[in-house]
Amino acid sequence: MVTVIIIAAVLYTPPPAIVEKEIYHGIVEQNKTNDSGQHLTVKASLPGGKHATILLTYPTVSTQVSPGDSISFMSTLNQPKPPDLYENDYAATLRRNGIEYTAFVRPDNLNITGRNTSLYWQIRRLRPIIGDILKRSDLNASSCEFLIAILTGDSSILPEATRTRFSSSGVAHVLALSGLHVGVIAIILSIVMFPLRMAGNRHISTAIIIIALCGYAVMTGLSPSVTRSVIMASTIGIGFMLRRRYSSFNALLLAVIVILFFDPLALFKPGFQLSFSAVASILIFSVPVYRIKIKNRLLYYIISLFTVTVAATLGTAMISAYHFHTFPCYFILANIPIIILLPFILSGGIIILFAEATGIDCHIVCQAVDCLYSIIDGITHSIANLPGATIKNIHFSGWTIIPYFATLTTLALSIFYRQRIWYFLSSAFIIMTAVTLLATAPRYPEEEFFITRATYETSAMYRYGKEAVLITTAAPQNTSSVIFAHQRRFSDYLSSRDADSLRIAPDTLITGSMKRIGNVLCYNDVTYHFISTDSFTSTGFVDYAIVCRGFKGDILDIARIISPDTILLSNDLHPRRHDRYLDSLRIHNIPHRSLKKYKNAK
Repeated sequence: MVTVIIIAAVLYTPPPAIVEKEIYHGIVEQNKTNDSGQHLTVKASLPGGKHATILLTYPTVSTQVSPGDSISFMSTLNQPKPPDLYENDYAATLRRNGIEYTAFVRPDNLNITGRNTSLYWQIRRLRPIIGDILKRSDLNASSCEFLIAILTGDSSILPEATRTRFSSSGVAHVLALSGLHVGVIAIILSIVMFPLRMAGNRHISTAIIIIALCGYAVMTGLSPSVTRSVIMASTIGIGFMLRRRYSSFNALLLAVIVILFFDPLALFKPGFQLSFSAVASILIFSVPVYRIKIKNRLLYYIISLFTVTVAATLGTAMISAYHFHTFPCYFILANIPIIILLPFILSGGIIILFAEATGIDCHIVCQAVDCLYSIIDGITHSIANLPGATIKNIHFSGWTIIPYFATLTTLALSIFYRQRIWYFLSSAFIIMTAVTLLATAPRYPEEEFFITRATYETSAMYRYGKEAVLITTAAPQNTSSVIFAHQRRFSDYLSSRDADSLRIAPDTLITGSMKRIGNVLCYNDVTYHFISTDSFTSTGFVDYAIVCRGFKGDILDIARIISPDTILLSNDLHPRRHDRYLDSLRIHNIPHRSLKKYKNAK
């Protein structure tokens, strides 16, 4: 394995950073549609016979593009850019999903040249069709959106407030397709196939269920969690047909091998890590409970649910906190009732789907599903609003995960073997995990100041303790959108500093080492003058004069009137104006620096 990795690293040739504008041809693998248009994942051919996966932004919904469509488009391909200082690493997220280039294409520069009619792509196209069928039913809008999410895996249709509420109450996994959903669908299929089993055709019934589950995995996009569940369920079915003993761990390892063989990058996806760690933890820590003999079946079922919930949380808590920086404290209160209700909602959704597709009235079933979802919605809303429902802003080194899982491993061994050595090692690793958390905890200065890169305005962020403010040249009517954009781009930075909000700085601000009066601010005895209009005056000694969008005068006037130590050309300047100013500063040997990120800026 190590030899293969070394050879692959030597032979790997990274793709060029920019591929010039020309016409490309490819096949659409995925389409996510929102208010800004369609976001297409396209497998396209490049010059030289190479292929690349491209995230294509297509800002229109008038021409709907479907998975499996062959398209031609004209655009310039760009590699995902590395993040600026303190910015979220969006490029790393794209790389983990196999995206090599991003591109923007105008509506009139994309044409659908054909449609793949193979069985695979026909199944993939069922996903939006299922959503459209459910939208025609008598379901309430919120119930319909929830049902589409848990049946097709398309949670993008849900409002942000709903996703946040489910996350805060500890049941966000319900919105992501997993073994729970596949298990319920497998049970429903088993009930449908019951007459065939009674007729003595058990093998045929099992084969049909396996094929149906494989089709479901393809329809939902072959996500790691669904693929893992289907492989494990198929292993059970094949073992039954061959009359062989079934091993849950062997099935889990088979799923790991199959998924990583076809998609090695899946190893770095949070969904893959959470899915497999949750199942492994359930298999390890639930076994002792199943050995307990409890005559009351209802009590046994409740205890089993409790154990499975705790075991899954033990396996995923550290990984989830590392990726999403939060931990729900009341996850048990929400999970047990929702896990009980979810099979009934899924069953009702499947009934509604087939009834609507065949033209049968199912108003009563829709009312029942609406009622069940209102209960789930009420549970998540109540728990999410409890005091201390969520621990936020959790940040720690990834190295902490190693002693944590060593703790779980030794804890499991101590439960199975009941030997002192395992109790001792488990205690030792618990201490090691705590020490690692404390030793690797990030430490930040009390205050920070930096200039961000934006296209239409110049902004600077200042943080003092848990308070963060934004100093911007944006017009007052645009400040809310600027704040929103910066909160998204710097959410990890704000979270790691325990700053939950970001606000616009007042024109006069004196706090910590920061002093601001209008367009002039001083931080740590360094003075900055933001120039966004043609009228400006000298304010005394200035270290940096920042030339922003809105200034259209002579750059030499700034050097003559303000006499700054250095002139900074902001990222929001028009490229031609920026280059003209840059040439003028070079000719007159005026100290300068460009904040724009493209090849001519130095």
